[in-house]
Amino acid sequence: YQLGNQPVAGILANCPGEVMMLACRRDGAPNFQVAAMGLRDEVLTPAGNVADAVHEHNGVARYFADTWSWCFVPGGALPNRNSCDTAGQAPDATATQRLCWHTSGGNLNAGWRCGSDTAIGNGFERLILVADRFAAPVCNAVPGEPLPEVCGPDDDDCDGLIDEGLVCPAP
Repeated sequence: YQLGNQPVAGILANCPGEVMMLACRRDGAPNFQVAAMGLRDEVLTPAGNVADAVHEHNGVARYFADTWSWCFVPGGALPNRNSCDTAGQAPDATATQRLCWHTSGGNLNAGWRCGSDTAIGNGFERLILVADRFAAPVCNAVPGEPLPEVCGPDDDDCDGLIDEGLVCPAP
C-alpha cells in the first residue's frame, strides 16, 4: 500500500488471465484479510467517478476507474467513494469486507483500505491474482475400458463425475 504512481495499464498488462482476484493482507500474514474474485472483464467494468456507483458480479459490488478508485464492497452494500470508500466503518458489519485502492491519472496510488483498516500504507500489501478459467474435466480412459475412479482431477470411469464415492484429501 505504500507504493504509488504505478500505471494501472502496466499492472493489467502484467496480470493477464480471465479470472482476477483482488486481495490485501498485513505484511507477512499467511492469510488474506479480504479478497474477492470474478471474471476479469467484470472486475474491470468501469464505474466512473460517482460516489456510490457499483457493478455487481459474483456476489460483490465492484467499482473501477483508473482516475478515481478501484475495488469492492459486499453485494448489496454501497461505497462512499471519496475518492476511496469511507462507508462501512466499524461497528458496521460490512467494515471487514471492503477493499479500496486510490487511482488517479491512470495510476495506482498509495493507500487506502484493507477491510476495516483505513488510511493505511506501510505494513500492508496489495495482491492481484489472475488465472485462466478452469478447463472442463477430461476423460482419459480408453474407449470401452473405463478405469476405476481414483482421487484426482480426471473422470477416470467416464461417467461425467469426478471422484464420486471417494473421500479425497484436500489438494
